[in-house]
Amino acid sequence: MVHINWIEPYTEDKNIGKEYNRMVSLLPDHSWVGITDHDMCFLHPYQKRWIAEIVDKGEYELYGCLTNRLRSPEQAPYRGEPYYTPNMAQETDFMRHKQMASLLYDTFRQQVSATEGTIAGMMMVFNKDTWEKVGGFPENRIDYDIEFSKLIKRKGIMEGIYVFHDYRLPSTLEDAGFFTNHLK
Repeated sequence: MVHINWIEPYTEDKNIGKEYNRMVSLLPDHSWVGITDHDMCFLHPYQKRWIAEIVDKGEYELYGCLTNRLRSPEQAPYRGEPYYTPNMAQETDFMRHKQMASLLYDTFRQQVSATEGTIAGMMMVFNKDTWEKVGGFPENRIDYDIEFSKLIKRKGIMEGIYVFHDYRLPSTLEDAGFFTNHLK
């Protein structure tokens, strides 16, 4: 099974792409990197192991997961539409999110769906070789994760991995995207 170096870069100067590049550059060549946002939380003690098992298959250059709050419906599909799906975007009961994480893993296990969309930076896994190939993360931009993702061809969403993403709760999901002061 591959080893993933998990990092959670932070910088006061708000040039997050530059800080991501600095942190990734310190890692060994050819190593796998897992980057998370400070407001993201794993929900099961084995999720990092499960991710390593998925990545070990080597099908994709960039991996993302499912979550409760993102503007992307591809990575945050549980919004109460259609009516029979749970609305997790405004759910504040942490236990419900833990239950969702277990349910999705039990249902989808190591299934990964290919995507041409972007993988959100709240949790992404890639090899340092991929990072070098695309020239790293763009610097001095608030969309550093989106632009990085766009440069990568083989991307997949791990359907059995669901994490909690605060993403400016208690704001509505529609309003959350407008709060970007921490990024610029």
